[in-house]
Amino acid sequence: MMARYHRHAGFNINLDSLTDILANTVGIMIFVLIYAVIASRGVFIAKRLPKLQPTTKERVVVICTGNALFPLKVDELIDRYTEPLNGLVYYNIPQVVETLNKRRISDGMLEVTGQFHCSEATGLFSSTRKIDSGYIIIVPCAGIQGDTTADVEISGSYFRRLLADMDKDRQYLLFFLSVDSLEVFRKARDFARQYGFDSNWEPGNIQWPLRIWALGDSGGESSGSSFLDKIMGG
Repeated sequence: MMARYHRHAGFNINLDSLTDILANTVGIMIFVLIYAVIASRGVFIAKRLPKLQPTTKERVVVICTGNALFPLKVDELIDRYTEPLNGLVYYNIPQVVETLNKRRISDGMLEVTGQFHCSEATGLFSSTRKIDSGYIIIVPCAGIQGDTTADVEISGSYFRRLLADMDKDRQYLLFFLSVDSLEVFRKARDFARQYGFDSNWEPGNIQWPLRIWALGDSGGESSGSSFLDKIMGG
C-alpha cells in the first residue's frame, strides 16, 4: 500500500506586535537619554570650565550670582566685623555678643551683620559661660546691583577697580559661581586674563544673603581664610 504524503500549509507569522514592542523600547530609551543629558548638564558645564592647578597665591573672592559680579574682600570684612572678639574674656562674653549682634559695617558695596548666641550655666561649685554659635551675614548695600556682562570692561566698574588694586604676581581671582552667572563669569575671567591675572572657580548655589559660620559646632572657629568651607548660602 502506498503511503500518502500530506502537505501541511505554512504558518503565517504576524510581526506587528514585535514591531510595536521594539518601537516602544527605542522610544523609552530615547526619553531616558534626553533626561540623563538634561539632568547632568551641570557636569558638562563643569568640564568646559578650566580649573587651575593649586596655587600658593593669595585669593581674591568674586561672587557671581544673578549674572552679576560682586567683588568680596571677605578676609578684610570678616576681620573688621569680628574685631570685638579680640578683647573677649570670660566676664564680658554677653556684652561682646550684644555688640556683634548690633554691629553693621560696609565697604561701600557689601554690608556685613551677624547673629551670635551665648549661654551660661551655673553649677554648685562652678559656672560656665561661652559663645555657642555665630554666623556672619553679607548682603549688597542698598542700590548696588553688581557688574553685569556689559559693565565688566567699563572704566570705573567694580571689577576694573578690583583688578587695579590687585598684584597679579601675588594674588589670583577666585570666582564663587552660581549656575545663572556663567556669561558674566567668562567675560570677567577672559578680561582679567588679558592683563595677566590667574583665576579659579568654585561652583555653588549662591544667593543673597550669604551666611558664613564664624563660631560653633557647625563650623568651628573661623577666620576669613575658611570662607568657602563655612558658607551656608542664602
